[in-house]
Amino acid sequence: SQPEADVRAKSLFFSGNLKEFADEYIRPDKPRQLNTEIQLLIDAFQAITGNTQQQVTSRQSIEAALNSPRKELAQRLLFCIYATWQSLDRLEGLLSEIQGSDQDALIYHLYYWDLLLTEGQVERAHQGMLDCELRPKNLLETLTYLDLLVKAKLEEKALEVGRRGIITYAYNGAIVRHHSRLLIKREEWDSLRQLALSMRTPFDASAKQILLDQSLIDFSYFLQGRAEFAVNRKRSAKDSFDEISERLSKSEMLNEVALAIDNMGFHEKASELLIAGESAHKQEPDYWLVRFNNAYALKEAEQILVAALAAYQLDESNPVHQNNYAAALLIHRAKPEEALTLTKSLLTAYPYSFQAQINHALALAQNKQPEAALKIIRQIPRARLISMENSFVNLALFDSHLLRSETAQAKETAEAINPDHLLPLQQEWLESQLEQLISSK
Repeated sequence: SQPEADVRAKSLFFSGNLKEFADEYIRPDKPRQLNTEIQLLIDAFQAITGNTQQQVTSRQSIEAALNSPRKELAQRLLFCIYATWQSLDRLEGLLSEIQGSDQDALIYHLYYWDLLLTEGQVERAHQGMLDCELRPKNLLETLTYLDLLVKAKLEEKALEVGRRGIITYAYNGAIVRHHSRLLIKREEWDSLRQLALSMRTPFDASAKQILLDQSLIDFSYFLQGRAEFAVNRKRSAKDSFDEISERLSKSEMLNEVALAIDNMGFHEKASELLIAGESAHKQEPDYWLVRFNNAYALKEAEQILVAALAAYQLDESNPVHQNNYAAALLIHRAKPEEALTLTKSLLTAYPYSFQAQINHALALAQNKQPEAALKIIRQIPRARLISMENSFVNLALFDSHLLRSETAQAKETAEAINPDHLLPLQQEWLESQLEQLISSK
């Protein structure tokens, strides 16, 4: 319906999804009938992204709408345009016209304060944000306000707005997540635990609806467990995490929850949630990144390769995914030419990265280029490496010594490798090579 189309267009535009907005509403190959509000949004898009002439013409169209029934929308679009143009004087002019009138609204001040922060005028932004008594009119405005308060480092004010938003919007998931992240950052564990418990105890009839969202109930158990873990009650934390059902795996909260649980050492629970969420999140590179790290913590070589390959195929230009895929290939000693291509590219881009140097040395050795591998290894400042990194340098050395038939050096280097740093697959390969060295004496 047209009202739904208007709401969607505004939601895309004001949430910053300009590409999606353009794809849907500015398609020469798919012309569509546009009403006045959507046309104003398109004018604003042109004023933000167009050339100089388009910017002038589009702005004039919006200014003309200030004298029409679309005045409120036109006014907000002008604030959005001037903020994007970083025109502080124009924003101040608009604000002075409406401040204190019945047209005044928090959203206009948010544009202004955000630009003040960008321009380095932090004190003016702080003063305005602390003195303002206006409140957000809707959920999106509340979330925008919270983000800006955190950006401005006004955390007490952000907590106040968050607490009010949780009540106003009956435990909306986005506000709960925002509020809980801030409590975790500030290490307010009692408040985090109270939030978790309150999410499972409706305070009035309107809150009962939220109980239908099982994933949010699951999230409350995560928050409770996080608070328990922080005060060293690990058994209680585990009990809370065990209450999280696989229904959370289908929600947008999966990556955040699984990553945190994994980092706290509950690798099996994180793995359970991640595997259950594969069908819902398999097109998301970040999901596979969390799953890669979890598989590495569990030392599951097959799952490391599965996750690394999936993330790389979804976003081949991302250096993190390139590095993880190269590492997975090196672990499996598979496709050595492809691994070498990746590690060479990464070393060129990050020549001072120890990880890039070590992986390239490993790839050179696996491609039977021991001299080149040794040249890289000699350039690595071994004293600055952590123990695990030194183990992998020694693994590259061991491989190179084998290729050069330097049996004594290979055995000596193998003794310097901490087997706990290797995956079982790598340990098996190392042991088999050592057995062959011994049997060939």
